[in-house]
Amino acid sequence: MKFLVATHSYLLTVEVSDSLELGKVTIVMFVPIVTQLRQIIATIKIAFDLKAEDVLAILDLVDVHISKHELSALFRKPGHKHFRECKDQILRNFLMGLQIRYRDNSELGT
Repeated sequence: MKFLVATHSYLLTVEVSDSLELGKVTIVMFVPIVTQLRQIIATIKIAFDLKAEDVLAILDLVDVHISKHELSALFRKPGHKHFRECKDQILRNFLMGLQIRYRDNSELGT
């Protein structure tokens, strides 16, 4: 049986054998959560059919200004020379920008 365990800064995929013996836990994958954050942004980007300029415009709505080069660095493979970690502030601000851009203004009371 496999399941995910989230720690403060890592996401673990843990495999437990079906026997009830203690100590039979094997860590299958040790993935930093930062990698997961960039995958969330990439998935939303694909779902909304957003281009890099659209993502930058969404971030500009919440006063987060990054260059196109910095944005592309977020989607590079870890270990790449120009890889940049995706911090949770970027994901949080991206989601807030999506709300501003796509939510109906009548719901906000304005």
